[in-house]
Amino acid sequence: MISKRLKKTGIIILTAAMLSMSACGGDDNRIPDAIEKSGDADAGSKEPQTQDQAPADKEDVPDTDSKETAAGTYWAAEAVESGDGIPAELFLFEDGKAYYRERTLDEYMGILSYDVLAGRDITWTEDGDKIVIRQKWGWADDDSEEDVDYHELTRNGDVITFEDMILDRGKITVRLADMPDLPSKDDAEKMVGKWKLIGSALEGEMESFYSELDYLDEKMEITEKDGKYYSTFSEKNGGDLSDEWKNVGMTLTDEPLYDQFNNGFWSAELDQVPIDDNWRKITLYDDDILTMVVSNYGVHEEEDYIFISYRFYVRDDENADKNTREFFCPQKVTVSNVHELVANIKPYTEITLKGGTYDITEIAPEERTEWFFHDTVVDALFWNITANKLSLKAAEGEEVTIVTGEPYSAVLEYHDCRDIWLTDLTIGHKEDVGPCGAPVLEFDSGNHLTVSGCHLYGCGAFGIWSDEARAIEFKDSEIYGCSQGAVYLDEYAEMLFDKCSFHDNRMEECGLFFGYSDSRLYVRNSEIVNNNSAFSTMVNMYGYSAATFENCRFKGNTYGDKSYSDQPGKITFTACTFE
Repeated sequence: MISKRLKKTGIIILTAAMLSMSACGGDDNRIPDAIEKSGDADAGSKEPQTQDQAPADKEDVPDTDSKETAAGTYWAAEAVESGDGIPAELFLFEDGKAYYRERTLDEYMGILSYDVLAGRDITWTEDGDKIVIRQKWGWADDDSEEDVDYHELTRNGDVITFEDMILDRGKITVRLADMPDLPSKDDAEKMVGKWKLIGSALEGEMESFYSELDYLDEKMEITEKDGKYYSTFSEKNGGDLSDEWKNVGMTLTDEPLYDQFNNGFWSAELDQVPIDDNWRKITLYDDDILTMVVSNYGVHEEEDYIFISYRFYVRDDENADKNTREFFCPQKVTVSNVHELVANIKPYTEITLKGGTYDITEIAPEERTEWFFHDTVVDALFWNITANKLSLKAAEGEEVTIVTGEPYSAVLEYHDCRDIWLTDLTIGHKEDVGPCGAPVLEFDSGNHLTVSGCHLYGCGAFGIWSDEARAIEFKDSEIYGCSQGAVYLDEYAEMLFDKCSFHDNRMEECGLFFGYSDSRLYVRNSEIVNNNSAFSTMVNMYGYSAATFENCRFKGNTYGDKSYSDQPGKITFTACTFE
């Protein structure tokens, strides 16, 4: 895969189903071994234990006395014996009901969910060291053996072993643990507050909508009065109001919105819904994520059909960006060197980098993976990242620098990626590489790149090069020391800078900010200081591209002309100062 940037800069090259409603997923729906587990599945869980190992010593078991009866107990595990790394939970309630689930990754929506032992009635009995789970299917009488499966479990003190009851992943070992607080309608008070849309799933992978540059903007506010909950909703498409309701009551029910969510226990149904909908239900995915499922009628191949869509909202507060990132990147891993970093680049993953320098040029060709691979161009190795929903962030309070020694390769180059986060990182070319012909970051196609608290430095030709990429946002970041300019946009690229600094960059023929072919640039609340060129135009926009500067400070810059556009009125400066 050869970067389109190389072709356009003249460098010569010698050598980019409908959501399943089943309670069970496929064998590939699993969390990779390297991740750190989180959430309710971890409650009371310990190190994985295989059948060949002796039961754990008493001090390794949670503060739960070994019980003669299993009634009212909770059992948990982080891994199955086959090594799939699936957390498992078994609830044996005092009323004879049972509940079993395995945490997994929903590959349709790209979020953590559960495979649940499905059935109309799941019960349990025990006889000595044997526990039997009765799984009742269908609608025959409860006493009927029609549509019934039985699962035999073996108990040895504080350990239960059994064959996987859902996906035949092998033998599972669960251990006695403290009973967690299960979601209930008492949690409904946590819905109160303001929420904003971050993603929607109907067919295939979830589409994200958390950027200011997105065309769809949905907000919801939930209030409570005298024990009754109310919802106010607004939806805008391209800035125009397309749907709304105000103070619509909601009725709490024990019916789950979707039993594969952690909250597979209750939901709230709107008392009134838009005329095209069959129903809308709301529940909490977790304390900071709200989920609404929408059921409406449609026609498919001349037959009536019910379409189900899922919408996810983040609590609209100061933690919204962090909670959005963690929702889309549920798999967590921490790395301490560049080899571990590359090995863990994969979709749906948040990678925390410990302090230090990560030199991409240290990566050997044989370290390439499905999501991080290279093309050999001239004498350089061009490494490409192709993973969606990937976050790289520095460990809290630690300094992390990502560098390359290849002058004609971007430090990080993303191809056709969606939902990418870079947080609190310093990124640039090594000082001794000589003249650079590549940017620091390159983003070809795709959408949703969020850069926060980062420092991008030269000798990179540009700080950021974007080609056919939408909804790119820079926040509280800086671009400095680049050799040809700061920002290059091409082919409908779209980028927003807020509270950023552009300083001490050179400007060549493209200028400091360049846009081509209907690209869009927005810069606000930012400083543009000490960027220099004897002849270049500072802001260049061609081919119906546009640039907007709002509340920005320009100081100490030298240039030929301030701005140029081949279309009148495409470059605007509002509440800006020039010194």
